[in-house]
Amino acid sequence: MNPATFDAPLASGFLKEYDLSVSASLGLNDSTDLTSDDPAVVSAGEALLTDCLHILHTRGGTRLCGVIYSAMKKYMEPVSAAGRTGSAVAIGRLSVLAADLGIPPALSKRRLANGRSRASPALRTDLNPRAPCAQ
Repeated sequence: MNPATFDAPLASGFLKEYDLSVSASLGLNDSTDLTSDDPAVVSAGEALLTDCLHILHTRGGTRLCGVIYSAMKKYMEPVSAAGRTGSAVAIGRLSVLAADLGIPPALSKRRLANGRSRASPALRTDLNPRAPCAQ
């Protein structure tokens, strides 16, 4: 899903006309990578996922999945501590929003091969998802 080009009225019409339910899947890229050391890139990724959650919610969707914790690519080096924290905090905040909207997020297990170090901090209970990002 690309919120900038997503035709919400057309999608809503098809959903009603054919009595369909909706879910969404996407992968982040280098300009929206939540594990980036660049706070602007992390913010762009969080904004993209926030937009997707709102679009999904207004269409009655119940699931956002995909590679939503880092870019969908092969990494040539481990994520930095700042990148890991940025991703975990962003996913934490997005999880709170998703829960408020009734949309449980789903992380792509296939991409967790190198992502255990990328995604698992978001599942830690000692990180406060409502706290501002420390970056």
